Amino acid sequence: MKVALVHTRLLQRGGLESRMFSYLRYFHERGDTVTVIVSKIDPNVSLPAGVQLRRIDLSWVPKWLRAPLFNARLGRIVQRETFDLVLSMGRTTHHHAMIVGGVHRAYVQARHRKFLLPTDYLQMWMDRRAYRAPGVLLAASEMIQEQMVRYSGADPKKIHVLYPPTDPERFRPEWKQQSAELRTEFGIPKAAFVLVLLSANNRLKGVPLLLKVMAEIEPGTPPIKLYVAGPEPVNSDSPHVHYLGYVRESHKLLAAADLMVLPSEYDAFGQVVTESLFCGTPVVVSSMVGAQAILTDQEGIVVDSFAVSAWKNALQEARRRQFVIDRAAVAARGLRFEDHMQDLLQAAGKSAG
Repeated sequence: MKVALVHTRLLQRGGLESRMFSYLRYFHERGDTVTVIVSKIDPNVSLPAGVQLRRIDLSWVPKWLRAPLFNARLGRIVQRETFDLVLSMGRTTHHHAMIVGGVHRAYVQARHRKFLLPTDYLQMWMDRRAYRAPGVLLAASEMIQEQMVRYSGADPKKIHVLYPPTDPERFRPEWKQQSAELRTEFGIPKAAFVLVLLSANNRLKGVPLLLKVMAEIEPGTPPIKLYVAGPEPVNSDSPHVHYLGYVRESHKLLAAADLMVLPSEYDAFGQVVTESLFCGTPVVVSSMVGAQAILTDQEGIVVDSFAVSAWKNALQEARRRQFVIDRAAVAARGLRFEDHMQDLLQAAGKSAG
């Protein structure tokens, strides 16, 4: 099969970017001809031998015009070549299947923005145009599916909910057995009750809220400590808040924690939720995290508020509760990569053989 994987960025950072590399490996290893079509390229990224790279250079274009122009250039490439499957990670109109990781109108509403900017109208227009194009729409969660219909008029018959896959080789419960050693590796006290937040965007992921919660919550015995990992520094005077910087081996940090917290203002799915569960660590998430749909009371808590008091109470409850995570049950919800690919290819009308 001749496959084109489409994304604006070729980077080894971020959920969609990581997933594209997983798709690339899957198709390449089974012998398909793979072409990667992108705009921005990290020079440190290398592709497997035989994988073709097509770059649509838009560095000279104003930022707000890059996505529409990328789509236009993509159309020319697709017309020139015959691909059996065009899988897009962004808003395009030239695809067999498109992964939908967010609805801009819902995002703006979640951020409580009072006024729409010209770029917002452009983004919403791109949403509507992409959803009306031929091809199946792969929504990251039920939350995104509902928002696509409500805010952008997408045809429900074209939408297939497809959760992001989790790598069982990297995120596995065996790491939990090494929790004490992993805490030493990260400089975490063994006696603390540890909260972990992985963030690529501190404001969007709710770091300011957590800092307020940590300022009010009683540390207790053992003390509650928050560890934030990501590229954006976290400034706090609290001795119970620690910034780790970017952590490449996030599976180890998740396994070292007692709880993964994610008070996101808007998160299409929140892949770190399933990654945490695969490592045996329960979670506390906001109701704006799409992965709430797969959680049970035995695995975590969903907080339907962004009030400091609500999160303070949720963390105190989580500290008292005995969670039981059945990894097989989590994987059975379609989160294994093999299941994910079978669902994707079936939705796109292609063979998984």
